[in-house]
Amino acid sequence: MRNLIAGELNRRAQGRYTCAQENELANAQRPDLFVQVPFVTHPVPIELKLLDKPWSGPNLRERLKNQLAGDYLREGRGRTGVFLLIWTGAATNRRWQIENQTVGLAELEGALTNYWNKISQEFENVDALSILVIDLTIRLSKSNG
Repeated sequence: MRNLIAGELNRRAQGRYTCAQENELANAQRPDLFVQVPFVTHPVPIELKLLDKPWSGPNLRERLKNQLAGDYLREGRGRTGVFLLIWTGAATNRRWQIENQTVGLAELEGALTNYWNKISQEFENVDALSILVIDLTIRLSKSNG
């Protein structure tokens, strides 16, 4: 999946940025992907999680908080990041516990964004963090229809 995402980002970049996989940041951390823009000194780390794997809601919250915001954006130069969640449809009827609510795929992005908004003040070095959920089954149903 990393190869697919990195390849697609690079294909669409038109020279505006590059996307690399697991390159080491200055703090010895290796995000799944990162985007680098010419003349900008810090890359944008992208943490990728496949939602068909057994990621629980608490696991996703922990990876968002500790891995992306706490590790990859810790050094202070990189101030923006992306938490990219991909659903391929291999698992069925998945639900995630995000704080006090149980959510399905359609609500997951909003629930994690609300969670981030509540804890973001703990991370003064982070200017922006985006959570994106991509449902690959939508494209499949449109392709078959």
